[in-house]
Amino acid sequence: MSFDHDFQLFQSYSEALSAQAAPLAWLDEVAFEKNIDWLATQSQGKKIRIGSKSLRSLWAIQTILKRNPIFQGVLTMTIPEALWLFERGVNDLLVAYPSAQKADFLGLSQAIRAGARMALMADRPEHLDLIQSYAESEKIEVRVVLDVDVSSDFGPLHFGVYRSSLKTVDDLRQLFFQRDQWNRIRWVGLMAYEAQLAGVPDYFSNVFKRGLVQILKRRSRAQVLERRREAVEWLQHQGIEMEIINGGGTGSLSWTALDPAVTEIAVGSGFYAPVLFDAYQDLNLSPALGFALRVSRQSRPGIVTCTGGGYPASGSAGLDRLPMPYLPPGLSLLPMEGAGEVQTPLRVQRQSGVAPRVGDLVFFRHPKAGELCERFLSLHLIRRGAWIQEVSTYRGEGRQWI
Repeated sequence: MSFDHDFQLFQSYSEALSAQAAPLAWLDEVAFEKNIDWLATQSQGKKIRIGSKSLRSLWAIQTILKRNPIFQGVLTMTIPEALWLFERGVNDLLVAYPSAQKADFLGLSQAIRAGARMALMADRPEHLDLIQSYAESEKIEVRVVLDVDVSSDFGPLHFGVYRSSLKTVDDLRQLFFQRDQWNRIRWVGLMAYEAQLAGVPDYFSNVFKRGLVQILKRRSRAQVLERRREAVEWLQHQGIEMEIINGGGTGSLSWTALDPAVTEIAVGSGFYAPVLFDAYQDLNLSPALGFALRVSRQSRPGIVTCTGGGYPASGSAGLDRLPMPYLPPGLSLLPMEGAGEVQTPLRVQRQSGVAPRVGDLVFFRHPKAGELCERFLSLHLIRRGAWIQEVSTYRGEGRQWI
C-alpha cells in the first residue's frame, strides 16, 4: 500500500473511533467482507468449514455463514463450544480436538436429540473409550471423525506439528482391531490437516531459511496427497461412509482445493488477515482486525508512548509473535521494550513516519487472528470512517474454552 492510502485509512479509522475508550479492538467491515468473498473464490466449489479458533466471535461466524453458501459448518475447539454454538442456531459442527475429560460431554446427548449435527475428533483408544462410555450411558449414537497426522519427517527433521497418533494405514488398522467394542460410535470420516503447508509462511528475512522452507513444502505436498488418499481409501474399504474429509487452512486453501480426496476445507485466519499472513504467497487479503491504543506521552522527539498493548501471540517466542503498529504509517516498536505490559513506546521514522500527538489513536495488528479476541470483550465495527456497532467476542459472552 502507498503512504497516501495508509494515511487516509488512518484518518478514516481515527474519525470512526475517536469517541471510543481505548484500548479497544476494531474490525473493518469492508476488509472483512472482501476477505470472505475472496476466500470463497479459492475453494473450487468445495465446502469451506469455518475455523472458530481464528474468529472467537459469534457475530463473525454468523456473518460469514450468511454471506455465501460455500461456507457451511464450523470447526470448533471443544465440545462445550460446539454445544454453545448449537444453542445459538449454528449447526454442522466438527470438534477439532479430542476430549479427555467427562465434564466436556455435559449436555451433548440433549443436543443430539434436539437435532445437533455434530462430530467429535479422536485418534486414540482412550478417546474412543470415553465417547463409548458416555454414549452407552445416554443410549445415543455419536459421530466420530479420525484425526490423521500428515506432517512430514525428513530424516531427523520433523516438518509439521505433533498432533495425532495416527500416521499410517497400519495405525488405522491397529485401531480398528478394537472397532467392535465401540458399538455406539458412528464413523463419518477423517481430518488430515497439513499444518506445515497451511501454517508456515513462505517468506522469511533469512534467505537460507526461505529457500529451505520452499524445498520442504514442495516435498511435503507429495507426501500429504499420498497419505491422505491412502487413509481415505482404506477407511472406505472398511465400509465407512466418508461424509467428512477435512483438510487445509488459509495458507494452503487453493492447493488443498485441488485434492480430489478432500470434501471440505477449514479456513479461519484469512477472514481477519493477521500479520503472519503477510508472508504468504498468493493471498489477496486485507487487514480486517486489530486493536487501538491511545498516545499518552511524548518523552522526546521521535518517541511516542501508548497506554496498554501487551498482547503477544502464542507459539515459539520471537519477534514475529509481537503485535505490530499499523497506522499511522512509519511507527515501529523499540527492540528493548517491545509491546509493553502497561505502556508501549514507539519510534517514529524521521522521513516517512507520521508522529501522532498525545490523545491520538494508534492502530495495531496482531500476529495471529482470533487470539486478539481473548484480550477484549467486544469488537468495534467500523465502515468507511463511521462507527457501526459494538459486538461481543467469546470473552465478552463470558466464554473461555481453551
